[in-house]
Amino acid sequence: MRLVTWRMAGKALRGGTLALALAAAFALQAGCASRLRSETVVIPDAAATAASTDGADSTFEVRSIFKVSFGKSAGYPLGWAADGRLIGYANDSDVGFVSLAAPYRDPVALSDPYIMPLGLSPDGRLLLGIAKDGEAKRDAYTLKLLAAEDGRDVAAIPYAAFKLRKYPFTWSDNSRYLAYGVREPGASADRIEVYDAKTGGTASYAWTGDTSSMATIVSVKLSNDGAKALIVYKDDEKSRDGQLREDLSYVMLAERADGAFESRYAHPLADAGSADWVNDSQIVFAGADDTLFGYDARNGALTVLAEGTGLFSLSADKQSIAFSRGDDTVAAGRLQGNNVLNEAVVYQGIVPVLLAWSPDGDRLLLEGTKPPYAQERAVPAPAEDADGRYASFVLQFR
Repeated sequence: MRLVTWRMAGKALRGGTLALALAAAFALQAGCASRLRSETVVIPDAAATAASTDGADSTFEVRSIFKVSFGKSAGYPLGWAADGRLIGYANDSDVGFVSLAAPYRDPVALSDPYIMPLGLSPDGRLLLGIAKDGEAKRDAYTLKLLAAEDGRDVAAIPYAAFKLRKYPFTWSDNSRYLAYGVREPGASADRIEVYDAKTGGTASYAWTGDTSSMATIVSVKLSNDGAKALIVYKDDEKSRDGQLREDLSYVMLAERADGAFESRYAHPLADAGSADWVNDSQIVFAGADDTLFGYDARNGALTVLAEGTGLFSLSADKQSIAFSRGDDTVAAGRLQGNNVLNEAVVYQGIVPVLLAWSPDGDRLLLEGTKPPYAQERAVPAPAEDADGRYASFVLQFR
C-alpha cells in the first residue's frame, strides 16, 4: 500500500484514539428522547465558577510554544512517551514511527515505514501498529506492539485473530485492555473485541441497549477493571413519516454481564465530540448541544462542566482538562468535583483535532488546522503558524 494511503488512514484512525471525532451532528426530534433514560442535571454554582476564572491563578499560563517538525517528510503526532518525548509518525520512505525530544524538531526513527500507526498506549510505553504479513496470503496482516523506548517488537498478533476490524482501537487508561468494534460479514450487529495486554488473551462480547439495527460502534474504551465500556456509536432513525434520518451520535456507558456489555446510560453526543473516563464510575463527554457534561453512574447525576465545547482531553491524573472553545480556541482548567476551575485560554487561531497532555501535565500537545477566516488573536502564536494544513504545537506551561 502506498504511504499516502497509510497517511490518510492514520489521520482517520487517530481521531478515535485520543479524541473521538464524530461525523454527524445531533438534532433532537420526536422519538429520540424515548431512547434515553431520565437523568438528574446538576448545574454548578455560578459565583464559584466565575471566581475560579478571574485569572488569579497562573496554573495554565503558557511559557513557551514549540512548533513540531518532522523534518523533510510530512508527519503527525500521536501522543507522549513515558519519558516525555513526543511520539509521531513520519510519511517517509525510510522511517515510520518517530520520537522527538524538545524542541520537537529532530525526529528519531523507531520503526520501518511499512507499519501503519494505530496509536500509543496511555502510559506511553507501547506503540500500536499494523503491518502486512509478507509470509502469509494476500491481505493477511499482523497487529504489532512496539516499545516506545526504542521501537523493538513486544508482541505480534495475527490479524485473523481480530476478525474484521472496522473501527479504531482504544486503550483503557491503565494500558491493559485494547478494545474495538467489529461487524463480521453477514452479521446483524456489531460486537466488541478485547485484547488483554497483560495475559495476551482475546475476548468477544455482544453489546445491548435501546438502539436500532442500524447502530454502529465508533469506538470502545474499557474501564481499568475491564467491567465497563464507554461506547461511542452512531445510529440511524426513522422519522414519523418513515424517512430515514441522518445518523446520530451517542455515548453509552455499558456494564459487562453474561458475556455482553449492557447499556446503563446513553446520551446524544456532539459532532466531533469526545468522551472519556474520569474513574471507573464517572465519565466526561461533550453533549449534542456542545455542552461538556460529567456523569456519575453511582447516583445518576449529570453535571454541566462547561459550554461551547466539543473536543477535550484529560490529563493522566484526571485533574486537568483541555478543551475546545468555539471554532478556534483552546482552553484549559482544573477538573475538581463538578467544576472546571482556573479556566484559561491557552491558544487561539487553530481548529483542534488532537489534544494530549504530557505525562507530567506540564505540556499540552495541540494539532489542528487554520480556521477559514482571519481575525485578531489575543494569544500570540509562533510566526510559522498553520497555513491551512495540519500543524502541531507543544504548549509549555509555567
